[in-house]
Amino acid sequence: MHTTTIKTVWNRNHTRAVSRNTMRRVNNSSILAFSGWDVLVAILCTNTQLSSRMEHTIHELTNRPPEGILAAPLDEDNFFEWECLITGPEDTCFANGVFPARISFPQDYPLSPPKMRFTCDLFHPNIYQDGRVCISILHAPGDDPTGYESSSERWSPVQSIEKILLSVVSMLAGGSSQISDTSTSQMTNHPQT
Repeated sequence: MHTTTIKTVWNRNHTRAVSRNTMRRVNNSSILAFSGWDVLVAILCTNTQLSSRMEHTIHELTNRPPEGILAAPLDEDNFFEWECLITGPEDTCFANGVFPARISFPQDYPLSPPKMRFTCDLFHPNIYQDGRVCISILHAPGDDPTGYESSSERWSPVQSIEKILLSVVSMLAGGSSQISDTSTSQMTNHPQT
């Protein structure tokens, strides 16, 4: 699926759509608009929750979004809740799909990792039934008590939202195994009621 199609879906479904390249004043506060997609790009510059890191991240994801990924804060008053659209990787059972997700940032971000959850039904070994994503980059920093993950694979404050999203796309691309393909086929042909 092409990025243009994702943008169309995003524009149609996103409730806070604004025109790109817009500068205006709201209640005597500056609104900064980034060029990019025609979606939520207006960022209230005086918002105390917006750290320079989040501002930079929003700017980067708006101007140079990774192929097949769109992400932005849900609204200009809360930069700790984001909405994402992720295109399924080519040559997988997820190809041609567009999957909405939410990213929730803790108050102590970036010291603690965000949480990610798909808001649609998606079958994958690393996605819980309620949509929560289970990948190393979203696990708390430090050593894994089970010894399964190295600390370098887990969250650290130098990680980025873009890296999380790319890791999720990689996870979806790598989810093809005989068991996964068989299970996906069964779920597609005989979904549970």
